[in-house]
Amino acid sequence: MTGRGSKHRVVSLFSSRSSDIQLNIPRDHLLHSGVVFLLLMVVYAWSMPVVITLEDAGLLQMVCHYNGLAHPPGYPLFTLICPEISQISWLDPIISGNLMSALFASLAGMIVFHIVLLATRQVTAAYVAALCLGFSAAFWSQAIIIEVYALNIFLFCLLAFLMCHYSRSAQIRFLYLFVFIYGLALSNHWPLVVLSTPALIVMLLPVYQPLWLKLKLFRTWLVLGVLIIAGLLPYVTLVLKQDPFISLYGEVDGMSEFITYVSRSAYAAGTSTADWQDKVLYMGWLCYEISLQFGWIANAVILVGMVHSRSYISGALNLACWLAFLGSTFLLMLLVNFDYTYKYEAIFKPYPLVSYAVMSIWLAFGFKFLVESMSARWPQLKPAVLKGGLGVLLVLSTLMQNYAVNYRHDDNLAEDYAATILDLVKPGANLFLYGDNEIGPVGFMHHVRGIRPDITVYAASNLVFNNALGSPRASWSEQKKRMLGFVASTESSSYFLSPTFITSGVDYGLFIEHRAGSTFEEQREYVFDEKITRFLENILSRYERQQITDPHSLIFVHNLLLRFSRQYIGYAFEHDPAEPLADDFLDRLQRLQKTFPGRLMTLDYVFQNKALIDNRPRVPKQLLLQMVVDGDASMPIETSSRNRAVFYELAGHVTLLDSDQHPPDKRAAAVLFRMSFDNYPAADNASLCQLMRIHQQLAQTTELQELKMAFPATFETCINGIAAESI
Repeated sequence: MTGRGSKHRVVSLFSSRSSDIQLNIPRDHLLHSGVVFLLLMVVYAWSMPVVITLEDAGLLQMVCHYNGLAHPPGYPLFTLICPEISQISWLDPIISGNLMSALFASLAGMIVFHIVLLATRQVTAAYVAALCLGFSAAFWSQAIIIEVYALNIFLFCLLAFLMCHYSRSAQIRFLYLFVFIYGLALSNHWPLVVLSTPALIVMLLPVYQPLWLKLKLFRTWLVLGVLIIAGLLPYVTLVLKQDPFISLYGEVDGMSEFITYVSRSAYAAGTSTADWQDKVLYMGWLCYEISLQFGWIANAVILVGMVHSRSYISGALNLACWLAFLGSTFLLMLLVNFDYTYKYEAIFKPYPLVSYAVMSIWLAFGFKFLVESMSARWPQLKPAVLKGGLGVLLVLSTLMQNYAVNYRHDDNLAEDYAATILDLVKPGANLFLYGDNEIGPVGFMHHVRGIRPDITVYAASNLVFNNALGSPRASWSEQKKRMLGFVASTESSSYFLSPTFITSGVDYGLFIEHRAGSTFEEQREYVFDEKITRFLENILSRYERQQITDPHSLIFVHNLLLRFSRQYIGYAFEHDPAEPLADDFLDRLQRLQKTFPGRLMTLDYVFQNKALIDNRPRVPKQLLLQMVVDGDASMPIETSSRNRAVFYELAGHVTLLDSDQHPPDKRAAAVLFRMSFDNYPAADNASLCQLMRIHQQLAQTTELQELKMAFPATFETCINGIAAESI
């Protein structure tokens, strides 16, 4: 204990009684961690979006505004906190929601500062660790948007901090507080917490003897049980919310639905086509992703810290670091069962935040080791200069590397999209949304901002909103039948943002209008609205210049360009040839067809309308072959597996076309159909049937038998069905 006048005066955070918890944090250390908090908050507030964004932002904003249910496992702790913050009258809900994540991320940075200080006893190393973590790629990205991951990393850091103090002092009150916080952490995002739990348990090894003595007492178990239950109490709110306005499936009714909801069973199966190769690909991606978080300068120091970490912490704590690092990275990738796609890469990016916190601790160890080594080698160098220079280099290099990706103050893509749609639909219309990127932004603008209260917004999948036309658990064909039946009977116009639901109507590019009283068999019309054209120009220009860096935004724009390409190509083929196309239309059409979405939609349209190939000389095989070559060369990383499969299927059909200069090439077609199948290896891939037929025609019996063994039902339909028809 230092003297009363010392600047290292001890602060008790809990009680003045000597028997209570004494964290023994000097005042100047609290001031330093406060500086970390303020620096991070300033950077986050400066870089965060100020309008609605993609991912889960729109859904979580609606959940917070209406005190609804988030998607499984419900994140009940988060949904307990956020309604209070979103209701702050003097703050815009977007700002308050994003600031909540900034707050928890900055608090996590503060705690990392104190954890490193406990291990290294060096303030500069603690600054480097906390600030570099705060400016690392994924951590920063989650600190500036409304999401559950900032709260999760804050709670984990708090748990690790408490466990550090318990392992040093063996005061049972630290363990009690730990258990309560652990329950709260499980109430936020239990899967990620469970993955990190082995690391927290290992931290108990230095005090296992006094812990064992305490655990022999019934009172200890009673207190631990009460505290863990208290921490888990937020889950009760899932069943207390009756008929919530915003929820994925509606209210949680009964224990069976509660267990199903919390266990995330809807996500457990993953994707049916995923296999071990996908896990290997995710492992490779994860190694690359890890290397991007802090930058190459910091990575070198992190490696040094990993090697020399045993010099600063005990073997148990060193093992705990490794378990925490591996749990949220490679162990997690072994457990997921999803196809390896760019979309899932984007979804998985924030999962390893705990691992990145461990890396920041290794960074501190490497920093201290290098400073000590250089001071010993070159004693003429002042330690303060070494620490300051290397520390500033590490922090600034991390910040500058991740600034461009995470500066989203001007990110208005989702808001422009939603505002344009809501501005153009007719009064009293029905608007059908499908998928997170439609439901989130448009639902937020309509239900929270109150834009266009005269229209009715539905989720085509009967999820999220409480005005579902049917059960979200019904088969998709039944849901679609009920939805189209409603559309046919309503007296108002209905709008669909996804073009897969109807093939007729008025195509605006951003949406399709089904006018009241019209049928689903009518020929499609095309309307090119000035506001939608401006929106297209904006996203097309940004896409061409590769200015879209956020993965979710890139996928979103890619899919929008598919829609616009379908509209422009359809009109170009179907318009009256006697009426020349406008120059500005031709310019946008040509620019669209230089993108992969435009090439894919051109091929798709041609083969959906085979008469064009037979009767219109403007679509020669040579042109289609060139489009296949260009499309294959320009296929971007955000292209989904299904769209890749469709592209190679269409490419196979192109090679089978007959022309004077290019006769059908079945062997080339077989290669392309196989590429289609490899990208989407499922029975409903149309390339599978084509591949079987070509193998039979080319007498490739080995390849045919392999496919027959794997897909006997498809073989019966494609091969034996042909034989029966020929008889």
